[in-house]
Amino acid sequence: MPTYHVGIFIEQVVKIFIPDYNHVQSTTLCQIDNMKKYFYCLVLCLLLPAINTFASDAIVVVEIKNFKFSPQQITIKPGTTIHWINREKRQYHSVWFESSGEPEPDYFFPDESFYKTFNQTGTYPYRCGPHPKMTGVVKVAN
Repeated sequence: MPTYHVGIFIEQVVKIFIPDYNHVQSTTLCQIDNMKKYFYCLVLCLLLPAINTFASDAIVVVEIKNFKFSPQQITIKPGTTIHWINREKRQYHSVWFESSGEPEPDYFFPDESFYKTFNQTGTYPYRCGPHPKMTGVVKVAN
């Protein structure tokens, strides 16, 4: 939505909530601009939790650093994708769901990543192929 239309919308909302808006019009433009800024902030504060909830269900990030998966255990809903990111400085890793019979995926290096979407409920243990003591668990539940 162009800024011009947003400004008109805010002005209409201000007229609804401020009965003496005609008197307010005689105030400085700076004060009206400040009211618009407060309104933008209010709308943003009200929308962010909803946007964050939607986004957090779609993709979840697990970081790999200091030879650990963080978080090591995670619970997600079906249909969620986990994005593992290698934050090491020089070390390669993999995310291997060995117990499910999957072949070990390719190693990924610092600042590279691996994605996997989980559609079925259950518990999915995994480990790093080259570093077997690095383990994690994904729990998928409704």
